[in-house]
Amino acid sequence: MLNRLVCVSIACALFLSCTSIFSYCMPYCVTKKSIVAESKSGVCNFCYAEIQIVNNSEKAIREFEICFSIFDSSENPIGTFTNAVRAKCAKKISPRAEEKIFVCLDDFLECASGDCKLDFVYIAKIVYEDNSVWTDEAGIYVS
Repeated sequence: MLNRLVCVSIACALFLSCTSIFSYCMPYCVTKKSIVAESKSGVCNFCYAEIQIVNNSEKAIREFEICFSIFDSSENPIGTFTNAVRAKCAKKISPRAEEKIFVCLDDFLECASGDCKLDFVYIAKIVYEDNSVWTDEAGIYVS
């Protein structure tokens, strides 16, 4: 019984240390996410997502693809055809800098109220200015 307890303790310690190392390697961080139900000049006619991202890497981001899901206040998926959004953003984010991005949701929501929310936000692909690419197609770094 003592051997089993020792093995479980070691496994837990290894898992927790791997998790913290895994989190440390994350090249970005989402610090804010919301849906705004109003028009924004040059972005959309009536509804958009506002997402704030920190570039945790030492390289400047040239462009990226962001993914997220849209839900109502009762945690039910909402959307015209799907609640899953994937958008390409050609926005430069300097190393260690924080930027706000806007994603038009006009094609995903027929109408939006203030109680809609974003969840499962992650960046699927980052292209850096040196043309190197980082990918997370499975959404392992979801926030």
